[in-house]
Amino acid sequence: MSQYASPNADTQVGDWGTAPLYSQVDETYAPDDSDYISFNGLTGTTPCILALSTITAPDLNRGQVALRVRCRHTGKDGATLTVTFKSSTDTIKTWTISPIGQDFTSYVTSLDGDQLTAVTTWSSMSLTLAYAGTGVCDVSMFVLADEGAQDQMGEPLSESDMKNGGYCSVNRLWYPASQLMWVDGERVHRQTGRTPDKH
Repeated sequence: MSQYASPNADTQVGDWGTAPLYSQVDETYAPDDSDYISFNGLTGTTPCILALSTITAPDLNRGQVALRVRCRHTGKDGATLTVTFKSSTDTIKTWTISPIGQDFTSYVTSLDGDQLTAVTTWSSMSLTLAYAGTGVCDVSMFVLADEGAQDQMGEPLSESDMKNGGYCSVNRLWYPASQLMWVDGERVHRQTGRTPDKH
């Protein structure tokens, strides 16, 4: 079963706009680009820090735990957005997105086994956003997602299994529909970010 730790409080607003920030980026799996937070690289210097909602400790033997950020950039090339995920005061993962597209795009990165075991609490977590560039960066969603289902790497045993389970193939590997999400009107595999062939 999937669960999502989405922003639920501002810890530090920084130069990302006017509080509250969290309510403008608290979507879980369905993007909403009508509200977002913005950072102007010409005038801003201070990142924002947003607290995340509590989730149950994921089953580390199953599924996919990932950071998902949806953002865009206007300005000169070379800008970066650095995302830092913390459990309590421990830095678990630092992720730099570059290049950043000019249209809203969803970016995903997974937490590996060492990073997952380093999480000491799933009830006191935060994400920090730091933009470096001379343009403007808009962020409409960022979330920690526990997808809660293991990839099906083998071909379905029968045509009935394929239809009833909603399987799709990605580069000749098969995945159940639970491993797919809707992004910009297309089904995308959560782990790889690729659009599967439909069967």
